[in-house]
Amino acid sequence: MLVVHVAAIDVRFLDQALKRLYRLRLRGPALDTARLATALVHDERFLTGSAAPLTTLSLEALSAQAGLPSFPAHDALNDALSTAQLFLAQATRSEQHGATTLGGLLRRGGCR
Repeated sequence: MLVVHVAAIDVRFLDQALKRLYRLRLRGPALDTARLATALVHDERFLTGSAAPLTTLSLEALSAQAGLPSFPAHDALNDALSTAQLFLAQATRSEQHGATTLGGLLRRGGCR
C-alpha cells in the first residue's frame, strides 16, 4: 500500500518507472493525504456548519495545520517523513468521523 501526497504525481511516476524498468504496472491502491484532507474538511464543515474554505492542499500547509514538525520541502526523504506524519494525524482524525478500518480510509482518500 502506498501512502502519498497528491497521488496523481507519485503514482504516475512510479507506474512509468515500473513499466520502463521491469515491464510491470503498479498494483494496488494508494492512500492520498491530499484527498484525506479534503474529506476531513468536508466532514468538519458538515458537522459544524462552518463554511471555512480549504485554503491549500500543500504538504507543508497541511502539516503545519496539524501541528506537525516541518522539514525542508521537496526533498524525497523529508517529503516521505512529512507525508507519513500527516497520514497518521489524518487517520486519527478520520477515526473520529467513522473511518475505523483501512477500507474506510481507502473510501475517503484512496485512488487507483
